[in-house]
Order: sequence, then C-alpha cells, then structure tokens
Amino acid sequence: MYYVSARLAPGLGSKWHNLMDGHYSMTCSCDRRAHFDNHFNDNNRRDDKSSPDKAADSKRFDRPSGARDRRRPGQRPMGDRQRDGKSRDNRFSYAKLNSRLFDDRQEVPEFKMIEATSRVEPVFSSHKYNELALHPYLVKCLSDRLSIEETTSVQQDSIPALMSGSDALIKSMTGSGKTLAFAVPVVQDLQAIEPHIQRSDGIYALVIVPTRELALQCYENFSVLCQSFKRLVTGYLCGGEKKKSEKARIRKGINILVTTPGRLLDHMQSTGNLHLNRVKWFIIDEADRLLEAGFEESVKKVMDHLYHVCPTRPQTVLLSATLSPGVERLAGMSLTNPRIIDISSDQDLSSYVLPEHLKQHFIIVAPKLRLITLSALLMDKCSVNESKALVFMSSQDVVDFHFMIFNNVFNRLLDKSEQKTINFYQLHGNMDQSKRRQVFKDFREARNGVLFCTDVAARGLDLPQVDWIVQFTCAPTPEDFVHRVGRTARIGNTGNAVQFVLTTETKFLELMQKDLNINISEINLKECLKTLMLMRFNRKVFTEEEYATELQTCFETALTRDEDLMALAKRAYLSYIRSYATYPKAVTEALPFKSLHLGHLAKSFALQESPKALGAYGFRLKQQSIDLQQKYNMYNKKVKHNFERTGGADGFQPDGDYQSSGGAADGEPAHKRPKYRQMPTEMRTSEYGGQLVTKPMTKKRSKKR
Repeated sequence: MYYVSARLAPGLGSKWHNLMDGHYSMTCSCDRRAHFDNHFNDNNRRDDKSSPDKAADSKRFDRPSGARDRRRPGQRPMGDRQRDGKSRDNRFSYAKLNSRLFDDRQEVPEFKMIEATSRVEPVFSSHKYNELALHPYLVKCLSDRLSIEETTSVQQDSIPALMSGSDALIKSMTGSGKTLAFAVPVVQDLQAIEPHIQRSDGIYALVIVPTRELALQCYENFSVLCQSFKRLVTGYLCGGEKKKSEKARIRKGINILVTTPGRLLDHMQSTGNLHLNRVKWFIIDEADRLLEAGFEESVKKVMDHLYHVCPTRPQTVLLSATLSPGVERLAGMSLTNPRIIDISSDQDLSSYVLPEHLKQHFIIVAPKLRLITLSALLMDKCSVNESKALVFMSSQDVVDFHFMIFNNVFNRLLDKSEQKTINFYQLHGNMDQSKRRQVFKDFREARNGVLFCTDVAARGLDLPQVDWIVQFTCAPTPEDFVHRVGRTARIGNTGNAVQFVLTTETKFLELMQKDLNINISEINLKECLKTLMLMRFNRKVFTEEEYATELQTCFETALTRDEDLMALAKRAYLSYIRSYATYPKAVTEALPFKSLHLGHLAKSFALQESPKALGAYGFRLKQQSIDLQQKYNMYNKKVKHNFERTGGADGFQPDGDYQSSGGAADGEPAHKRPKYRQMPTEMRTSEYGGQLVTKPMTKKRSKKR
C-alpha cells in the first residue's frame, strides 16, 4: 500500500478506492509502482548510501529498463522536491493532497452593480375590512381566525370592484394578498344569495390554479372564510389524489371548487355528476404560470364549456404577478370590459415589482466550490442563526441528490461538531401527492429548516417566516426570478435572497438588473466559508480553505461508501448539464455553456470521475430506460417492423389483422401470436417531469445500430 500526492495521481493513472488517515491509498500495477518508488529510492541513495537496508531497498525497487517516465513536462523528480527543505510528513500533508480544490490561477471576476431605483408598490392601505360592505360574520372571521383587520392595497382596490359585478385583471407583486382579494368577494356574494345555497345545489365558484400545493393553499383559505357560513362547502381537485374519493365529494356536493386544469378536464369527461351550469364566478389564479406550464388549451376548453352551459356569462377574474403576452391574449378571450387593477408606482403593466423590504445578494463562486459554499451558507443561516430557507434548483434529480447528501451526511457532521442540525425537506413534481402534501404542511409549520425545491414551489405559495431564498441555479426568465424571490418578504415582512453565480456567468446579473431594475450586493466567498471553521474533523485544520477541503473530502468519501448516493450524484450531474438546454435564447447568451468546466462541475456533485466517464454512464442509463420501456410497452411488442408506415401517434400502425390495441385477432389464441421484431426507438427525457417519450428512429440510423 502506497501513499501518494494528488498531483502524481494523473501521471500514474491510478485508481483511487479508499480514504485512510487523511491520505489517499491506491493500488498500482507492478511496473508503475516500481517507477513511482524509484523516485524515493533515488533520493534515499543520495541521502544515505551507507545504510545496508536502504541499499537493499534501492536494488529491489530499481525502475525496470525501458520503463517510461510518467512525469508531466516540467515536473521535477520526487527527490528534487524533497530537497526543498520540506520533510516528508509536511509534503504529504492532507491540505496538500486536496489543494486543487482552491486554484490560485483561477481569477474571480470583479463585478460591481449599478445602483438603481426599484419600482415600489405599497403593501398596506389605510383602510380596514369593517369599512367595506361586508357581512359582520365575515369581518369577524378575518379578525379572529386570520388576525387580519387592515386591507392591503390590492385588496382595497379589488374587493369593491369585484363586488360591483365587473370582470377584472389584477396585477400585483407576489405576497401582496391576492388570494383574499378574490376569496372575500366570492364568499360575500354567495352567502347573500336567497334562498340560501345548499350543498346539493352544486358549484357556484370555480377557481383554477397551476399547482397542487397552490390548490391546497387556496382551498384552506376558502375553508377558513366559510367557517362563518357552514352551508357553503368548499372542495379541491388535483392530480395524485384518489379519483374515486373526488367523485364521491362531487356527488355529495361542492359550492366552491378549487382545481388544477388537468384534473378538472378529466372529471368533465368521466364524472357525470359534475355540473357547471350554475357557476357564477370563474377565477384564474397565477395565469402566467398556467400558460407557461402548457395549460392554455385546457383553460380554453373549460372556458368554452362554461360559456356554453351557463345561462349567464360567469364573472371572470384573472390574477397574475407578471403580465406576459399570453396573459394579455387570455384576458382578451375571457374578460368583458374588465377593470384593470395595478397599484405599482409607474402604472406600467409590463413592469416587474418586487417586495419593498427584500434585500438581494449574489455570490460569485467557482464551479467546484458550489457544494461547499452552499453548505457554508446554510450552516450560517439555518444552523447558527436558525432561519428558514428555500433553495431553488434546476431539476428533480438535483433536488433529490442535495436532499440526501445534506440530510444524511452534512447533518451527521453538524451533530459531531456539536452544532444544531437542520431540518431538510424536498419538494418537486415527481413526488407522490401524499408526500408532497405532508412536506408542504410540515415546512409551513416549521420554525426553521431548508426546503430544496424546483420551480413548482415558486408560484403563489404562502410559506410563513421564510427568511432566505437561495437561487442555486439561475432562473430561466425574469418572471421566474421575481416569483422565486417573492416567497419571502411577504405582506410587509423583511426577507433576503441570494443568487449563486458561476465565474463565467456574471452577465446574468447584468441581465437581471437591466430587466428588473434591482439593487443587489455581493457576499464575499471567503467570509462565507469562515462559518465552516465551527465544524470539527478528525484531524487538525486551521484555515477556511482547509476546512472546506476537509468537508469536500467527507462528501466524496460518503459517495464511495454508498452506491445509491453515488448513482444519485451522477444522475444529478447529468441532469444539471442538460438543464442548460432549457434556457431561452435571451438568457443563454448570459450563461455560456461552452465556457463551463465540466470536470469542476462534477466535483461540485462530490464526483471524482471524468466528464467522459460520466457521459458514458448517462448513455448506459439511457439504454436501460429504452430497454425497460420496450419491455413493458405491450403496444411495441405486437406490431411489425416497417419504417415506411407513418400511421399512429408515435409512428406505429398495427396490421389489419390486429386490433388497434395491439391484441390478437378474434378467435386466435394468445400463445400463437407471431413474434415480430420490435421497432427501435430512442428516448427523450424531460428534465422536470422525468417522463420517457418514444420517438421513431430513421431507417438510416437503425442500420447503424
């Protein structure tokens, strides 16, 4: 067993496999081991030739004739480096082994932001709810159950306008109270209908939201407001729930229905008890997010159905924090002589407004230091100061990896260092609905903790007492940037947001300042890493760089000991690389992919393999997905291989003797079905959904395979 410097590892072509006493141990082939030891024996012979033991060792480990010199150009022999006055112990110190984590040659660009005048939107008005024409029970419910007496600016303008019966387009910043701006008028109007509405009368208000968490949150708000009017029944429909239970609730009766568009269309086609002919209120919340998520056609179908079955046109309300061309197009189709409500200072509907008490920061970090810097930041904000933070990431695999390594590895290190551990949570679109609901509930009730999430948590969610928003990856659009940082500093509270920026992506900050007109300050990297000096390791370390190196080694060691965590890290790395293809062209110019150092990015996922090896792993993973898809897709197994046919949704068309479902012809037993060659397919993977979609290959490519 031989201990070597990390600088010699590439030259020796060694395979690292263990970590022992602060040094890397390695196994070498006989000829390379002899070549490596020859450097030490040359020096030993020069230092002490009189020793018979050393003379014997020098004979035993002499380099064989014809052996190649594995040193890099300009690299001195080991003996020369030992003569520099450094002892062997110092030369092989742990800090020297991992000094490559910090490279002095890599310059961190200096970036200075220009001071700008941000757009201001007043949060609170000088009016109270008891000054509005509301039922006393509703005012008392707001005061006792929600501890709300004063109206926000958007509520003060929206509630009277909606109670007058006109359509409205409401644009207001995140965290300004838009939910109550439409919920209060709806409850006020429905409770005043004579004779009183009963549960069996059906749906009178329909609210469409883009995500499941937002549907649950909106449903809870309506449920609280309806506590004063027990006859009004609220309900919600969303994907992931049991469809049978939802049908039972619809059959019993719902007066105010909150739903996602996909599940609503599903019930409109399959549930006979769902009647929308009495709908008086049609509300589209987070309209910009609905359109970005591809629900435009679904919303149009719901609108067409409502206008067809309802005897009178429902009162329609559109709400959004940003006004995109798609929202304007949707407003033109759904609204009739609408009231446009915008309380920002410049009255420009296309402008972006951020919370007034939001402080924004950025930190420029080298690619290989991303994981360590995030660890130091979360330790400072959530362990030492016990704050609450959201960390936005690019994809589901990246969220899963960081949740596992922080929850299982970083928390153990904190506990060992006698520091307060952090409650970590994860949230993304590929989780089970029951788990998503539980995570959402637990994080809302927690006083401190960290939620790793994708942009599924960026819209409309009201997460109380969130102190920090960490954008670990750059937002795809300025709208996403606004919604991400809008999870903090809500309803007049203070909050902070920090943007991680790679050394090659500083133009992204210029782009955000140009589009959003924001003030943003820098967090010094070395000051951030000093928090790690509160940790305790098995060996003595002194500087923040040594502490960071030790922590990085702990992460890498954890991966070598856990195959599942290693596989998760590789998938996260590949997913992060592919996420750059999802950025629009305007942002891509500020995030140059060709300038990325893929090897350094791999180190930020605690990986020691080369990008080439990781790419080969991704290819094997893709082939396994193809094989599984073909194995369990019965439709692919029962069709002939014919590249010239073009029928079918995905390029397949069954023969005339077979049914369209791929089954055998009438009267033919299943065991006599002919076995046809499967049509080769290639897969397209979705970064955010993880879905696999078959794509027929061309004839030319099929021959190559």
